[in-house]
Amino acid sequence: MTSNSSDLRGIILMAVAMLGVPMVDGIAKYLSADYSPLFIGWARYAVASLIVIPLAYRYHGMRMFRRSSGSRIWCAPRFW
Repeated sequence: MTSNSSDLRGIILMAVAMLGVPMVDGIAKYLSADYSPLFIGWARYAVASLIVIPLAYRYHGMRMFRRSSGSRIWCAPRFW
């Protein structure tokens, strides 16, 4: 991938992300007339998880669920 196409990809991703934040806030305000704040907060994070977890799995596979040294508890996902 050349530098120009990489730059363009970054610009597009940034624009989509920056447009997504106000859209989610607007939808939450609209839904707040009918639903409780607890449900809206839960739904926002549930939808975000449904988007992020498959992407993280695609790029990192099961490595994102490595165990810490000797621990039986799963570590926080590692995204680097």
